[in-house]
Amino acid sequence: MKVSRKLLFLSTTVFFLGFNSQTAFSNEPPASSESFFSKLLSILGIEDDDQQKTQPNETNTSKSNQYYDDALAQLKANKADAAVIQLRNAIKYDNKNLSAYILLGQTYLNINNGFMAESTYKEAILNGIEQKYIAKHLAEAYLQQYKFKQIIEDIEINGLPKSLKTDIYLARSKAYLGMGNLNEAKKALDVILQTESNYTPGILQTAKIKLSENQLSESQELLDSIAETGAYDPEYWLLRGEIARKQAKNTEAINYFSKALKINQKHLVSLQARASLYIDNDQLELGQEDVSNIRKNFPEDLRGLMLQALLNIKTGNTDGQKITLSEAYKSIEKINFLKLQDDPYNLMLISNLYFLGKRYAEAENLLNRYLELQANDFKAYHLLATIQLNQNKASSAKSTLKNGLEKGKNLPLLILLAETEMRLQNFKEAIFLFNMIAKESPASENIQQGLALAKLADGKIPEAIQILKKQIKDNNFAIANQLTLAKIYLSLGEYENALKICREVTLKEPNLPMPYNIEGNAYLGLNNTIEAKSAFQKSLSKAPEFIPSIFNLAVIDIQEDQFEEATNKLKRILEIDEQNILAMKQIADIFKRKNDLKQEIIWLQKAFDIKPEVDPGIRLIKLYYQNSQSFEVESTLKTLLQLQPENLKLLEESANLSIAKDNTEKAKNIYKQMSRIATNNQNIQELLYISKLQQNSGDLKNASDSINKALELSPNNIAALSLQAEISLSKNEYDQALETALYIIKLSPNHPSGYHLAGNIYSILDNPDEAIQWLKEGITRAPNNEALALSYFKALQQNNNVEKSVQFLESWASSNKNLSTSTLQALAAGYGRIGNYDQAISINEKLLKIEPRNPYLMNNLALLYLEVNNPKALELAEQAFNLVPDSYAILDTLGWILTQKGDLERALPLLRNAAARSFNSPDIQYHFAKALFLSGENQQAASLLRQILLRGQTFNESTDAKKLLNEIENL
Repeated sequence: MKVSRKLLFLSTTVFFLGFNSQTAFSNEPPASSESFFSKLLSILGIEDDDQQKTQPNETNTSKSNQYYDDALAQLKANKADAAVIQLRNAIKYDNKNLSAYILLGQTYLNINNGFMAESTYKEAILNGIEQKYIAKHLAEAYLQQYKFKQIIEDIEINGLPKSLKTDIYLARSKAYLGMGNLNEAKKALDVILQTESNYTPGILQTAKIKLSENQLSESQELLDSIAETGAYDPEYWLLRGEIARKQAKNTEAINYFSKALKINQKHLVSLQARASLYIDNDQLELGQEDVSNIRKNFPEDLRGLMLQALLNIKTGNTDGQKITLSEAYKSIEKINFLKLQDDPYNLMLISNLYFLGKRYAEAENLLNRYLELQANDFKAYHLLATIQLNQNKASSAKSTLKNGLEKGKNLPLLILLAETEMRLQNFKEAIFLFNMIAKESPASENIQQGLALAKLADGKIPEAIQILKKQIKDNNFAIANQLTLAKIYLSLGEYENALKICREVTLKEPNLPMPYNIEGNAYLGLNNTIEAKSAFQKSLSKAPEFIPSIFNLAVIDIQEDQFEEATNKLKRILEIDEQNILAMKQIADIFKRKNDLKQEIIWLQKAFDIKPEVDPGIRLIKLYYQNSQSFEVESTLKTLLQLQPENLKLLEESANLSIAKDNTEKAKNIYKQMSRIATNNQNIQELLYISKLQQNSGDLKNASDSINKALELSPNNIAALSLQAEISLSKNEYDQALETALYIIKLSPNHPSGYHLAGNIYSILDNPDEAIQWLKEGITRAPNNEALALSYFKALQQNNNVEKSVQFLESWASSNKNLSTSTLQALAAGYGRIGNYDQAISINEKLLKIEPRNPYLMNNLALLYLEVNNPKALELAEQAFNLVPDSYAILDTLGWILTQKGDLERALPLLRNAAARSFNSPDIQYHFAKALFLSGENQQAASLLRQILLRGQTFNESTDAKKLLNEIENL
């Protein structure tokens, strides 16, 4: 290369690591700097040629050099922005000023703006400067932007001086390492080290490759071999720090990163590494100092933004978190996503930023691409699976983790896989994994507890307890395991055992709040509220801000209807932890009890804004429906679906919204989408539920498809076969339905479903004798099955065995506890039909206390009160009518009671409305006919009575109907 002595040239290396600043920034005329330039050009491997000609316009060249000199002075004064302006002026007056291009590019690189550095060097090429003169600097710009392919494809090595070839081969090695191609990275280094075996940057790069292969001792040996020369390079200390970090020697790692920063206080990667460790170690003030340094000097650095976001999370700075992530996403938007596809570093970094902002779908897409490039990165598999779990995609997470484990054994992946199996309720698989992990880490607290909880979930309660007892005996995390065991006893209702353990713990550790909190819950289980309160207060005497105990005291207040005291305690929790969504949801529950819909929504919305979770989100949506806030319904649903686009509960709500808008076709398409997701997740229970939704929407074809998918996954699944039979019934395919029912009986002779189906099918076919036979056989096989008992009761009634049906259900109910409302209502109705009104009234009164606003219970009780001349009949019928004014049964009850009381003016419109909507109910038709007769409309009454009696139906008041018709005809 030929450079004029008049052309001031400054190397990147020289400017930041080389000459004495007084020489470098001298204001002497160029002639006095000859020795400086000779040294400079010698280091660069560039020939100094006195024959090089100056620019034709001597004035412009002189101005260019003056601006360049001023830029040097500005840089010396740490005024990079001013230097950039002057260097731009230098180029403006002389667009061949190589020194100005190089210094301008280097200035950009030192503020981590690789994009502008690249643009500067490419501008130089466009203005006629050969690439070989700036090849090294362009490679630095590419490296800073992680444009690894461009280094290999765009920068030509042939024709470069030997020293520059070395620099480009080194850059190529770094590029290949960045792309995960270790073989090519080593080959590029071999070219250098074959002739320069002691080349320090090359040995540093070799150590970095060894580190990426997790060969820590080999990497350490290489660094030891260059201890003297490497000690002046921040990269040397950075690598030592990374080795120490991988060895979990965090204090040592921080010291090494600090040494790198002592050499260059703006060494970005060392700042990032040290800040990251400070944050991990909860040294948040020191972490913030480093992060502030990054944000000041490298404002658009994404890793700096990510570290700031992590700090905001740790310090609970919600507003700061939103601002930081907003800045990060603006920076990300500037990135060319096509080029990002080959940039593993930024793929991982941006994935993390999306993860922090709960933009899970975007994070997942980028991580999938990252793993195509870096297939052996266990941390990436872990993050991807975590993101999938956060989206409720447990089956996808399981697949991701298994893919990762195919690359090699990794304990964090195995642990997360075991936890994922727990979420999928695959408890046996979880137990197998926890056992495997326990062999690797036998004394690990979390593993042993995980194994115990998996066994507990699998119903192996004694084994779960035994594991924890052994850990306690061996003194492995004894107190933690004791408290876990106490919680298990609590969940099993073994309150005395829980209390015993808590007392043992408090003797050893009297100042721990948790055992007193568990003790309080045990006393609540024993219905001893006084002792429970005392235990929770003891817990707070040890730790006044222990939230679980404050919360439990608030719950007791709520149970005692002390709403103000409960609200004050919950607000105290929010003073301690302003983002405690559990407290917010509990306050919302208090306002629900007060029937204050507006405040209930406000508090739920606060919780949702902090953490948009599915279950409270769906509750919020339902409240918005109640409050006619359709915009908020759609907005909340949209927010949740962006976070969890494949969440089946959310998709169901989306279908409900479509149905509310009379767009049934869209709802059916959503159900199809749900069916695909459930199939992919191999979730049989969800497929069955979705099939039911499709059946209810009238989409029998796709309902059948969903069942078939479930049966492909589990060919003899009884629930799926039962639903298949129900769909056949909906299609009036009785033979097919009966065939399926009989197959279920053959498949599982003691399962109630087949008998229940067969009985119901014969009832529909109006063959009560056959129905009774199958249902009776089913009850013999499954005597405690409530659905069978109810169907048998109805079949007996259908066969006119009313008294026998009541005797059966009465006997069955006496031998079974925890009867459902349906059974109690059926028994009450039976008592009513045989005239045992006192028993019927007693049951309905008890049910109404449980559900005081149930209009149908009110209606039933009103009819029974009418039978015994209880004056409360009309009041109850009016209440039911006010709650559900369009139910023909309720219209009939109120109208019939008014008829009995002689208020025909009100009764007739009600009964006319009820009769018009219930042509197949002879009782209701009779009530209307009687009201017409009493109003003097005999001809219309007689016509209606003849129609009822001609059908030949047996009904409660058929005798009265015949008498009335006879009376009218004899008038």
